[in-house]
Amino acid sequence: MSTLVLSKEQLRQARLKKLCDDSQMDLQSSSAEIATPVLSEREVSVGEFNELQLLMFGSRDNTGSTYVSDQDIQRWHDQGFQFCTPTQNNASLDPATSYITFGLKQNKGGPCGILAAVQAEIFRELCFPSTDVSDINLKVPDLDLFLLRGIVRILERASSLPINLVIPVELSSELSPSSLRVISCPSASEAVAVSLRRLLPHLKSPTGCVLFLMSLILSRGIEQCKRDMDDPHNSLIGHFGHCNQDLINLLLSGRATSNVMDGEIPLGDSGLVVRGVAARTALGYLTHLEALRYCQVGRYLKVPQFPVWVVGSSSHFSVLFCPDKKVNDESRSERFISLLQRCFKAAESDECGYIPADKLQQVLEAVVAGGDCEEDRAGLCRLQAILADPVELARLRGHLRVDGHIIIWGGFWVAVSRLLGGEASLDSLISEAGGGPAGAGTPP
Repeated sequence: MSTLVLSKEQLRQARLKKLCDDSQMDLQSSSAEIATPVLSEREVSVGEFNELQLLMFGSRDNTGSTYVSDQDIQRWHDQGFQFCTPTQNNASLDPATSYITFGLKQNKGGPCGILAAVQAEIFRELCFPSTDVSDINLKVPDLDLFLLRGIVRILERASSLPINLVIPVELSSELSPSSLRVISCPSASEAVAVSLRRLLPHLKSPTGCVLFLMSLILSRGIEQCKRDMDDPHNSLIGHFGHCNQDLINLLLSGRATSNVMDGEIPLGDSGLVVRGVAARTALGYLTHLEALRYCQVGRYLKVPQFPVWVVGSSSHFSVLFCPDKKVNDESRSERFISLLQRCFKAAESDECGYIPADKLQQVLEAVVAGGDCEEDRAGLCRLQAILADPVELARLRGHLRVDGHIIIWGGFWVAVSRLLGGEASLDSLISEAGGGPAGAGTPP
């Protein structure tokens, strides 16, 4: 018996072809096969429409102009979700791959952030197909299948239920309250899929990006989006029509937070906090601003569950991906520094590099609660034992304390990482220091 061995690329091509072949059915016949659930449908009120416009594009000043120019707004109303098509008679085009035209086409500057986020979801589905959305009976032609799967994931991620879809009464380039309907869907993915069949022609129309953004905002909730943002008076779309960070985070994490670090950071003793990303995201984000030292992307975005990233440059958003999921595997030391940095920064003020000594217990409790790797369980139990014994906790605090009342990051990292890794006990740490404080240590 002979055995045919296929390369990984051949297997991927075969899987893509099968997915596309299985989805070859027109919309009308597929709709007849699936019983459409009863969904709530309502009109868009004038007030709700105005609030959506305000959150998307900002308010007008005394001169009647907005921070986002009328030309920028018009570009958003001229961008739908269309796939690229191969150039005809292009001799350099590889016939073996010419049918894989899965890139979304951007017409003009502005909406690239939304296109990049949806494109990232399409790459995720192509490289790492899963059962959570592929079980939906989305029988639509070829690449539209992947487009709908990506949009389903983004809306479900942002929704606190119901999922609200904004659908025009008819195909039109003009959007107004009277021309729009909101369909509220339950959490069942099949209900979302059936509704998206009605939305698909509009997603491909010139108003596709704006309709998707409206659906995303209403799925999250207008007021909830404002609560997510550091400045509730800010808009999701900024100068030159580019996506603000609040919108990028809404697309990738389901929350319209304004920053890229992990968790929240308090602003001194003001009681105010700046909010970043609350948990590890499925898809990641990278930015050139980090290379310029204007910000630091947290591990939740930098090391996502799947190796697909939206990449922000000075004037454009694009997508970076790797077909090998192992590229995101973290070493033990990388996991430790990610966890300890996140918990330490949540307790420090103004990123000063130290915390009050009386916050050590709070930080260690966050470390124990935030560790989710089974390999690290023994080390987390060692920290839990110190937390459970007031005398041991006081000994560790005394070892780490500098100048009587603060704990510096470097000393904290060196000591606690060794406790986590089993490289030292509390007794040996204190013995090595001669009974004195850990001091600044050697930060990683």
